[in-house]
Amino acid sequence: MGFNKRKMEDRRRKAAEQEAAARRALGPQILDDSVKLVEVWNARQAAHMPLLFSPTVEAAITAGYWFLHARCPACRTTGRIDLRTLDWHRGAAVTALTPSPSYRCRPNAPFAELLCLSKSSVAEEYYAERSGNRWVVNSS
Repeated sequence: MGFNKRKMEDRRRKAAEQEAAARRALGPQILDDSVKLVEVWNARQAAHMPLLFSPTVEAAITAGYWFLHARCPACRTTGRIDLRTLDWHRGAAVTALTPSPSYRCRPNAPFAELLCLSKSSVAEEYYAERSGNRWVVNSS
């Protein structure tokens, strides 16, 4: 008896199918965990509590919180970063992005303060505010 290529391909295919089924089963749990993690982080940020953890970029994107709010402590300019467009590793912590949104209002401006993760962009909030549209989800 020699090498059986067909049998080996069947084993690989079955192993790949089992792995895909296991990933599909974990999908809802991963989504729930990501949402809870981001919501707890936002609550700690809003209460100015010390940060014991930080969600990853992947967790924020998975939970649907695509926008990171940041503020310059010097000039009080606020802005948002779309996490989907960043060229960062998805396993990086959101707090690792602190130097990215830092403003250049002064020669030695301080690092930006991260405020929260949000599901809506500036344009969506502006539209909801100006039009009085109650159907636009306005969460921060």
